[in-house]
Parts: sequence; C-alpha cells; structure tokens
Amino acid sequence: MEAQQDPVPYEEQMLLLSDDSLKGIAPMMFDGNRHNTEQFTHKFMLYRMINQDMPTMKNAYIQAALALSFIRGPAINNWVLQQTNKLYLNCNGNMPNRVVPTYYTNDESLWVAFEQDFQRAFTDTTLEQRAHGELTNFTMENKSVNEYVTQFKHLLQRAGWDCTACGSLFQFKRGLNQGIHLKILQREPMPTKTLDNWEEAAQKEVECQAFIDASLRPRNFYKNWNGRKEEC
Repeated sequence: MEAQQDPVPYEEQMLLLSDDSLKGIAPMMFDGNRHNTEQFTHKFMLYRMINQDMPTMKNAYIQAALALSFIRGPAINNWVLQQTNKLYLNCNGNMPNRVVPTYYTNDESLWVAFEQDFQRAFTDTTLEQRAHGELTNFTMENKSVNEYVTQFKHLLQRAGWDCTACGSLFQFKRGLNQGIHLKILQREPMPTKTLDNWEEAAQKEVECQAFIDASLRPRNFYKNWNGRKEEC
C-alpha cells in the first residue's frame, strides 16, 4: 500500500460538514426504523447529487461521516458509534495499538463499504411482501388515470413483479374503473396483451371522454342560456 495521506484536519472537517456549504434540503434524521430506510437512502442520494461538486461529497471519508451525522436514536446509537470508530480506524489507524490505515480518505470504496454496512443493518426485509399486499388490493377509485398508472408501476417495482408478466396485466385491469375497463374491451381492435398497451388505452379513453365533455359543455350552456332568455 502506498504512503497514507494525512488525515483531514479536524477544523477542515467541521468546515466541510457545515450545512452552510451545502445546497438543497438535508435529509431527516434516521432513527433506525426500517420502514423509513428506503426514503432516507433516497433523500441522502439526492443530497449527494445536488452537492456532488462540493468538497464534502468528493471525499468518501467526510461523506460517510456526514451520513452518520443524520443517523441517531436510542435503538441505533451503538451502531453509529461502532461505524464511527470503524471509519476513523480505516483512514487514520491507531498506531499505539499497531492498527494501520487501510483506506485513503478519498477512496470511493470506503463509501461503498459504509453503504453496504448500512443496507445490511437497516434494509426493510418486509418491503417486498408489503408492496405485494398493496398491489393485490390496489384500485383506481378516485385517482386520475395518470396517478393510477404511475402508482401502479411504482408498486410493481417495489413488489419485484415483472411488468411483462400476465399477472401484472391482470392486476392492472382488475384495478381499473369499470367504465374505463369496459370501453377498452369494446375498442376495435382491442389492445394487445401488454401492460404498456393497456396503460396507453386507458389514458386515451379518459382523454377521449374529456374531449367529449368539453365539446358538449358549450352546447349545453347556450341551450340553457337561450331557455332562460325565452322565459324572460
């Protein structure tokens, strides 16, 4: 291993970790609740992307320390302490105890290792099962067709379902409003048996109905207005 770079001075670390130097909205504190793991990971990823040109996000050592600063709570403080010590020793070592550094502070694999530790500790192992349950009970109800399509696709991804599978298409059709479903079945020709074609057909049916409603509405308005005029 090449000569270890000097550790980042404490004062410089604190400067780089200052919120004043970073853009965007910092993620909410993560308290170890596995139901919030995906959301926290997503928000921190956005935070990294927005600030990817900032010194903090270019240094894997400080980046991991920043992530740890957003993780706290009675149930996970011991894990945070363990990870903090591990991170420090990885880059600084402990010469009195003959522990040598194993990473440079700017080594991206340091961040990868931390991210893997986090996912192993806090991944929601029931996420897929819960998404499966939501998907089987998911219906359009009062949603717009675009909301229904978007949320359905998100649930498919979370549940690990293949969008080309027959079961995915069956569930999509099952959740459609009956009126839209019936109009699609009456189309000539009917859409082929793919989820994309059925999503497109549903959107076109709603657009078509909206156009009809908009076209008839002025006629009804003038008819009603003329009727009131004659009564006068």
